[in-house]
Amino acid sequence: IVYSLSREVAVYCWLSMGIGAVNDSYALREDLKTSGHKLYDLVLLCKRRLVPLLLSKRLKEEEREDLERLYRIFAGCLETLQAEFVRAITLQSIFPLWDQNTHLIQTGATESVCIKKCSPIEPLDASALNRQIADFEEFQSLKKKVLTLQELSYTTSQMMDVNPWDYKPDTDHTKIDVETSEAEVEESTVVPSNNISRDHEGRSRHRKCVIWTIVLAAGLSLVLAGVLGLAFAFANEGE
Repeated sequence: IVYSLSREVAVYCWLSMGIGAVNDSYALREDLKTSGHKLYDLVLLCKRRLVPLLLSKRLKEEEREDLERLYRIFAGCLETLQAEFVRAITLQSIFPLWDQNTHLIQTGATESVCIKKCSPIEPLDASALNRQIADFEEFQSLKKKVLTLQELSYTTSQMMDVNPWDYKPDTDHTKIDVETSEAEVEESTVVPSNNISRDHEGRSRHRKCVIWTIVLAAGLSLVLAGVLGLAFAFANEGE
């Protein structure tokens, strides 16, 4: 069923490519409408088949893996189908066939993309007003289907994702005690090392101060001795 849904989604995408082009026609849109109804029925059928199996606890591990893979394909089809339904509504609103003033896009295609060949211009089998009403009803139907698909997409994402509350809390407090004791040991080893480094820095600074003091004292002594020597020399010359 999932693979049938996937193929039908591809057919719907293929048909919707002709909306608004020169090969657009009522036959094409009727085929698109039929494909949309078939897709919606397949979506509901897949939901009824897959959800109970996914919630079942009797499946083997291999069967559950295959089922989850199919469920992911189903979720991807839902996302694609939502976008295609919205695009179909938008394009059919922009290019209404019942309006004689509608300008279709020149794509260069000469054949319709529907399964049976249909001419781009077809005689109306009903009045423009009836066509307009039919299009409006189809748009409302597609909008309801889009809302349903959005709800299904949310449900599938919730069922496949692992929620935080699915995990049981760890009630083993011994791990916490061990981690706390290890942290205390690390702190006790870090504090003495910090004190030793600080003492070493203080001693090195003290040594530097002593050395600079000795150098300055020696320099002052040399300057003083030079001044005294010059004074005695000038005194001897004066005598």
